[in-house]
Amino acid sequence: MSGVLVSVRSPQAQKMDPPPAISLEFRCPTYPVSGAQPLILIADIFGTEDREEVRPLVFRWSISSGKIKSGQGTPEIVVGNLGRNRNKIKVDLVVEGGPPELGTENSCLLTVDPKCLVLPRMDQYGGILVDEENQHLDRFAETLKAGPPESIGYIFSYAGKNACIYEADWRGKRSLQYLTEKHNIPSNRLILVNGGFRDAWTVELFIQPNSACGPLPTPTRKRVDVHISGRCGS
Repeated sequence: MSGVLVSVRSPQAQKMDPPPAISLEFRCPTYPVSGAQPLILIADIFGTEDREEVRPLVFRWSISSGKIKSGQGTPEIVVGNLGRNRNKIKVDLVVEGGPPELGTENSCLLTVDPKCLVLPRMDQYGGILVDEENQHLDRFAETLKAGPPESIGYIFSYAGKNACIYEADWRGKRSLQYLTEKHNIPSNRLILVNGGFRDAWTVELFIQPNSACGPLPTPTRKRVDVHISGRCGS
């Protein structure tokens, strides 16, 4: 299955250093996604090392279309029965049991197209030096520029289980800047996605022939399983 994890942050979470004491990250993609398979919607808690503080939280989900097949009350639900036609699904989340600064409600609008297909991942890397990273991005840029002008490049950035503060955002923005400045790729042909957390920092690269729909991030770790400290790049 695929995960949906694109940020809708509270104002406290915009500060890059230090992180907030606790904040909610509930994410939906800003681009259409394929509904050919059930979707995983994920909410996560960021900015606390106190894991006991996270556990009592109750997550109440509601959706305007489709069916919540499992996970109600938890940070992760599986949504199915999305129909056969492209539609918009309003997702609402109410969090119970958190401190006041966490916030209690979030919502987003998800565009789903069950007929849209996503091409396989073009490339993936992680745990390498900047020069090696640039070589991956060079190949990605050349492939994107050689394709049709309406093709879209997706950059999925994941922080590792031992991460610096806002690592996924930092690594992703660095890759995006390299592609726009070194290869002169227009920013409207690139979509950057904070994918959440994996065992080690990872960047995935996709190219879609058009903007009909895009891939979904696939995080493998939750925030409560991750240690975050220090400024990225220090």
